[in-house]
Amino acid sequence: MRARKLQSDHVQAAKAGLRAWADHNAIPLVDIFEMSGSVIDEPDFGQTIWLFFETDAQVTQFKSDGTTARVQDAFLKILRDGGYPDQWLAVVTFDADSRERVDREYEGSYFNYFR
Repeated sequence: MRARKLQSDHVQAAKAGLRAWADHNAIPLVDIFEMSGSVIDEPDFGQTIWLFFETDAQVTQFKSDGTTARVQDAFLKILRDGGYPDQWLAVVTFDADSRERVDREYEGSYFNYFR
């Protein structure tokens, strides 16, 4: 499906842009993953963007001090500025966790984490 490929291209570019933005702003963003929604008979262009910081403490601190919200806003701005359709922007959601937790509880495996 061409629309799904277009969506994927936008999200991949936004992930690269967000990494650069986070580096520039000294935010320890370790990994970014996306999960697409899917419905059998009709396209679902929802995306959940998973932001992974280094430590559990950072996840807690960044949620309370607004850093996580700034990262989310930056990602959405990068998507919007890249021409991501408004109807797709409306269904982008976020979650945040730590690489520390992945290492501790999932044997360091994102595969195990998302399973």
